[in-house]
Amino acid sequence: MFDKLRQTFSEFVAPRQANTSSNSIYRDDDDFWYAGPRGLAGAGGYPLLTQAQKLTSINACTRLLSFTGAMLPVTVKREVGDDGGFAIDKTNDIHRIFTTEPNEYQSPFEFKLDVYGGLVVHGNHISEVLRGRNFKVDQFWPIANSDVSVEWFDRKSGRRRMYDVFASHDGRPRVLADDQVWHPRLQSLNGGLTGASPIALNAAGINLALGSTNYANEFFNGGGKMAGFIAPDGDALTLPQQEALNKALNRPDEGKSQSRHSTYKIFGRPLKFHQVSVGPEDAQLVLMLDWTIADVARIWGVPLWLLQSALKERASGRSVEQEGIGFDTYTMAPFVTVIESSATRWLLPDGMYLDIEMNALKRADMKSVFESFGLCSNANRPWMKTNEMRRLLNMQPDDDPDSKRIVPAVNNTATSGAGGGSGETKPAKPSNGQRAQILHEVNKGDDAPCAMPE
Repeated sequence: MFDKLRQTFSEFVAPRQANTSSNSIYRDDDDFWYAGPRGLAGAGGYPLLTQAQKLTSINACTRLLSFTGAMLPVTVKREVGDDGGFAIDKTNDIHRIFTTEPNEYQSPFEFKLDVYGGLVVHGNHISEVLRGRNFKVDQFWPIANSDVSVEWFDRKSGRRRMYDVFASHDGRPRVLADDQVWHPRLQSLNGGLTGASPIALNAAGINLALGSTNYANEFFNGGGKMAGFIAPDGDALTLPQQEALNKALNRPDEGKSQSRHSTYKIFGRPLKFHQVSVGPEDAQLVLMLDWTIADVARIWGVPLWLLQSALKERASGRSVEQEGIGFDTYTMAPFVTVIESSATRWLLPDGMYLDIEMNALKRADMKSVFESFGLCSNANRPWMKTNEMRRLLNMQPDDDPDSKRIVPAVNNTATSGAGGGSGETKPAKPSNGQRAQILHEVNKGDDAPCAMPE
């Protein structure tokens, strides 16, 4: 089918596309129209993306978001019951892709780096889905955004995306249908065909950052010299004096390239220097460089304190922990939601969903952790098992049967012994509700129920 489609495009659409200003071809005598190829670089094209990734602020943001996302555990869960219960399905192919072996040449961490990196930079990630026997997913083969164009293919039955891949998993070009790829994407500006690159959408700010950086590079590569000329002011210099002064001022420093902004022109007569370029102080270079970092961080919502910026200001009264919660909620959560919803919609059957554990980002000091565990286990209504707490601390489960179930706590009241001198503690008498709960736990699985003395 797809070979016939490629042949149809080559024979019918392509010749006509050269004679029309529209990027889509509509045929009245057939039941489909075929849109012209659209690259995934977005406005500004790949030169802008290539130049942008030379900025340290861009690299810092993409590294932070990609590595943070790749660290998050991924599981495939199956819905159980009607009360929100679930079970982890470790036998599912998608679970294996994200946790064990995504393809022949990548680890799960490297594959997730590709997924998050594509979304952060290009607004798209595209992987070819290779299937084995019984149509089971065997591998996810990432495709570079520069090696694919996406088109609409409309039939009366519905609209589908077609992927014209320059180099697929075997190195050959081919056309793939939307059920042969996995394509999570950010917000779209072309009707949902592809995601929009955050860098391309903010081209003006990126170009300003590039301009500021290039100015600083040229200034310091030229030895800190400013462009200008020395004008005559009084009696003229002799020709040998002019030549000697020209040679001295225009000689490049050893080991440094001569900048076009460090050349001085000498005229006859006494000299007065006139600056014709904007100096670093007038251009507020340091402030501008710091401002461009803030402008780049604003693209993805990355807090400045995570980029080690001199402008690392935090909201009044907020701690680093609260700032970290804000980073999880407003910066990472949108990318996580895009991946979860895309995988659940296109890769998993009904009743199953992909879950990315955002709680893995949350860290607290040990004192707070143990206090929290104490509240979970020693309250009047405990709700965590001991082994659940041990799992959160990356500890082996305990073999004690009580560690595998929730044990009701009994409040003990310290009282003095007879005569007030023994210092012994005497348990407080349980209430009727506590008595019933204790008896229920004790009698589980027993043939002869026990009774609690009055």
